[in-house]
Amino acid sequence: MSKIIVSCEKLSKSYPVPNAPDLVILNEVDWEMEAGKLVAITGQSGCGKSTFMNILGLLDRQTSGKLVVDDLVFENSRDNVKLAAYRSQKIGFIFQQHYLLPELTAIQNVMSAELIRGKSFSVAKANAEAILCKLFHEDEIGSGVYNRLPEAMSGGQCQRVAIARALVGNPPLILADEPTGNLDEVTSRQVFDLFLKLQHELGISTIMVTHNPTQARQTDLSYQIHHQQITVTQ
Repeated sequence: MSKIIVSCEKLSKSYPVPNAPDLVILNEVDWEMEAGKLVAITGQSGCGKSTFMNILGLLDRQTSGKLVVDDLVFENSRDNVKLAAYRSQKIGFIFQQHYLLPELTAIQNVMSAELIRGKSFSVAKANAEAILCKLFHEDEIGSGVYNRLPEAMSGGQCQRVAIARALVGNPPLILADEPTGNLDEVTSRQVFDLFLKLQHELGISTIMVTHNPTQARQTDLSYQIHHQQITVTQ
């Protein structure tokens, strides 16, 4: 039986509204995901996709219910210091914006994730190079792309560095919120194809929010958030 990497039990999220009933985003959601899968989360804008991802990534907390990530149980009461340490070790994040540190080169941005985890400089560099070489072509590497600052790279190159930063160190869970949403159609397809290939090669568990139906169809399973619930669409 495959391991369950993420599960939710009666997970709810609501926000207080002055002089009105609470705004319910998620209502007693029961959901689980097998390890090693790539799943898509879809739905209309404002339906709660990013809220759900933030809860799974321990950036936000549910109002009620239970969340289990890699066998650790997280209730709605949490220790923020321990959460930060856990996130740095166990979860890789990819966002629509690459959020690379502008003063660091491509390889330094990727190394930073490993250095935060306590790896030595030499190990961090070796791991960064190993993942970057899977995401960049030989001619790009030969031209010195690893040593460029983000301002000297294309949007697609920056996003590939951001993907490498999330994947380096093989964290058990990757959360990708519209990872190609800020790219043109051709670059989006190229970056997604590379990401898809690498994700399956490494067997990483990945949850991806997307508005792109073509990308959603290429995942192992696609879910939709609708009326405060999560339902499978493929």
